[in-house]
Amino acid sequence: SSYLARTDVDAASKIGMKSLASCTSLPRAVSSLNLVLSSLYTGKTVLAGDEDDLDEAGGEKHLAALERLTGALTRMHKGYPSDARLIAAVLPSLFEDFIPIQQTVTKVFGEFLSSQQPYPQYIAEVLFLVFGRLIGKRMGAVIRKWVVLSLSSFTQRSPLSMALWSLNCLFTSATSDKWLRARFPRLLECVGLRTEEDESHLCLVVKDFCVTKNLLIAQQKNFLSVFRSSEEAVFQSLADFVENVWNK
Repeated sequence: SSYLARTDVDAASKIGMKSLASCTSLPRAVSSLNLVLSSLYTGKTVLAGDEDDLDEAGGEKHLAALERLTGALTRMHKGYPSDARLIAAVLPSLFEDFIPIQQTVTKVFGEFLSSQQPYPQYIAEVLFLVFGRLIGKRMGAVIRKWVVLSLSSFTQRSPLSMALWSLNCLFTSATSDKWLRARFPRLLECVGLRTEEDESHLCLVVKDFCVTKNLLIAQQKNFLSVFRSSEEAVFQSLADFVENVWNK
């Protein structure tokens, strides 16, 4: 049977990446992205797992995947909404198949919080799907860890309406409650907006996180201190609300 040599696959990938970075039409972008994806999945080694497994799984494949993911994200920054939507649709599977969990969450959070990201709604959807897959694998501890560690980065976003929207996306992505998750599409329609309805939803998903994620005592203290350290009244109220939840 015929097959492509590694050098041919690498050459095809470079052509696809170069075209993806420079093309101006959506059909051309789709073709370029297909070429990049095909090169990744040709002779694919699944790398999703712990960083400790990278040597065993294949460091070169991991580096190649990171390079192509970075190229795709760069296209999101520079492209049109249609390009961003297309790339966001395939990112969760690429992360799951090729990138270890910790690096995946780091990359997604970094993109979501970046002030240079012109399409936060699409990265929010990637976050929602990545967390959903972690929930399906019963990896709630990973979600709990990253939410607590990154919380201050979310509360410090500017303007305040963007911080509240981002927090809503974060905690809605973190919940396993299907009714709370069902509201996520509505959040994507209201990027950076602040409404009473959304603030009520934020209280519900924060309460769900505090009740269901079994935070350690140290994590509870860190969680509260982030809201207490803010001068915004809404975060002080949220801290009071969380304390009441934990004291019941």
